[in-house]
Amino acid sequence: MNNLNQLIVSKIESENLLEEQDKTKETLSLYLSTWKKLDSLGAKKHEIERLDG
Repeated sequence: MNNLNQLIVSKIESENLLEEQDKTKETLSLYLSTWKKLDSLGAKKHEIERLDG
């Protein structure tokens, strides 16, 4: 698993823990920040996926 995949999995696990604690605002905030980070990668994201695949 590459670093990008590990980052995504880590974020999802953190979001799941927050959700289990009924911390909806924190969960949503982390979720949105994760998407912003992925969007900021732009073309790099696809290059990383291509190299990993």
